[in-house]
Amino acid sequence: MTKPDYSQATTVKSDPDYRSKTEDESAPVRSQTALDPCLREAQDSKNQFETGELAPIAPPADQKRLNVFQKRIKHGTDYLQRVSKMAQKHWVAVVKSEPPFPVPGLGATSRVWFTLEQTKRHVMLPLSGSLVFGHGGPGIVLSPDVDLSYEDRHAQYLSRRHAIVSAVEGCYTVADLGSRTGVYLNNQRIGLSPSRPLHLGDRVRMGQVSFVFDSVPHELLAAPPPAAIRPVLTVVASGQKLPLTPSRSLIIGRTDLRLNYLPDIDLTSYGDLARQVSRRHATIKWKEGVPYLEDLGSSFGTRLCGNLLPIGQAVRLYPGDHIWLAGCVLAYDLEPYSTGI
Repeated sequence: MTKPDYSQATTVKSDPDYRSKTEDESAPVRSQTALDPCLREAQDSKNQFETGELAPIAPPADQKRLNVFQKRIKHGTDYLQRVSKMAQKHWVAVVKSEPPFPVPGLGATSRVWFTLEQTKRHVMLPLSGSLVFGHGGPGIVLSPDVDLSYEDRHAQYLSRRHAIVSAVEGCYTVADLGSRTGVYLNNQRIGLSPSRPLHLGDRVRMGQVSFVFDSVPHELLAAPPPAAIRPVLTVVASGQKLPLTPSRSLIIGRTDLRLNYLPDIDLTSYGDLARQVSRRHATIKWKEGVPYLEDLGSSFGTRLCGNLLPIGQAVRLYPGDHIWLAGCVLAYDLEPYSTGI
């Protein structure tokens, strides 16, 4: 079966609120530039951006309910579901910042990532927790954290949930999730269990998509990053890159012609892949040249590197971070200015 090409524009017939609506067919078609069809001038520049730690507001009685909710969102079968009001109100109470910990061959403040050999884009690995790699698409409830459908568009060897990479007690491991074509570590196929440890320089192959496990250059973690590189947001389903301008806030969402609303980064053209994306789903704000991501109270939530973001709290973006928006995945990265788009 031929898999759909998400780069083609389609019409969205539903929204995350599940309310029927009639689109104004007489509304003028918005203009698009060849260089940057999704990026628009920021319209919401009145709010000042502030960061800081939020004090826990959940009573102890809610702690168990929050833990159950977190487990269901992370590992449950009903992965694509609305974020409850209880979670929106109290989620910040269980979000804890975890300091960097030493990993084999790395310093205490180092980070590690995967570099895709086909497209050279990066996948930042979390300090703790796990990331699921696979082939995303519309209608997939249990969708992966890292969508590799663009790199796999020709071979089509990837499973929907192909492999998982985890950080446990300072060590990174990779495991097969029962994929059809397998996972290879340094050209040796690994089984379903146990998971295999990763070391700097290791090569991992999932289907025909290959990665190199390596440390992140320290200059890319600086705040702000060097002037010779620029921030880029990639729609991973199509490979489309959107250059970002530091200090300009952006809202990510979908167009609503009935309300005459147009977000700065419009995902409407991705059809069913972005069907559950809210009109005002998330925002990227900047502080001292560094981007921060914040969920705007979306129906299905926003996940950054596999973790559900707390409502109303901005979290810093690092190069290689993957943003999950109700099944539509975006990747933040840095690249030299000489790279063409």
